[in-house]
Amino acid sequence: LKPKPGANHYVILPDWKTERNEVFYREFGQHFVKDANDDLKAVHMCLSKTYQQDCPICNALADAAHHVTDDSQVKMLEAAKSKQTYLLNVLECDADGKHDGQPKILEVGYTVFGGILDLMEDWGEAIFQDHQIITVNREGTGFNTKYNVLPKGTKKAAVNTADVYSRLNDLDDYVNQ
Repeated sequence: LKPKPGANHYVILPDWKTERNEVFYREFGQHFVKDANDDLKAVHMCLSKTYQQDCPICNALADAAHHVTDDSQVKMLEAAKSKQTYLLNVLECDADGKHDGQPKILEVGYTVFGGILDLMEDWGEAIFQDHQIITVNREGTGFNTKYNVLPKGTKKAAVNTADVYSRLNDLDDYVNQ
């Protein structure tokens, strides 16, 4: 799940390992490798962005960048670099906080993730305990896409905690697949 254009409303859910209750997100990155016609040829996990390990694809792209002279090749190599994203368990809801009770995996970049962290500084654990609704506004497309993260006032969602928490996605398993 990624934010769609316009206003998106979410309830951020806590650690998928409830006994740990420390981490509510998972770092993630992927390489999208395309050919000269811009057709997708392969998708590979970035070991650097996902596991903080040496990534052979990142290394190959960096090495190749030293040997290309054509601008189109430089552009292809840049496009194949991975971007740091973050995976979160969320309930996707409407502006009134209605949701289907099924946790979904939301993938966001640093701008949105940073906005969520900023809200957490103000709300602390209440973001999880009170099921605060946050709004992620997305405007534009491509390199002109802008995001902002806002609290939905004091709006909270009704969440059957035991039921929803029993169905949290294990983000480690998701990444490892």
